[in-house]
Amino acid sequence: MNIHPRPDQELAIQEAMKAGLIANEIDALDIGLESLRDKLNKTASDNLRRTPQQAAKHIREQRKGNFLPNGITIRDLINEGRA
Repeated sequence: MNIHPRPDQELAIQEAMKAGLIANEIDALDIGLESLRDKLNKTASDNLRRTPQQAAKHIREQRKGNFLPNGITIRDLINEGRA
């Protein structure tokens, strides 16, 4: 696998190395992967603790479309795509 960090990521890695927080680029990757594993484990753990009613509520909340900015609806996006 080849990994190509963005310039801002390369800068952060170099700064962490200069500060003595990590020894090399692999250390930065290890720390990032450890953080990702922690988030995945927390998510899995949280999901296991939900009751069926809580899970259903969570799904309903996710389906509300709250991810669209400034009150834009799906219909608005479709109409914009047609223009």
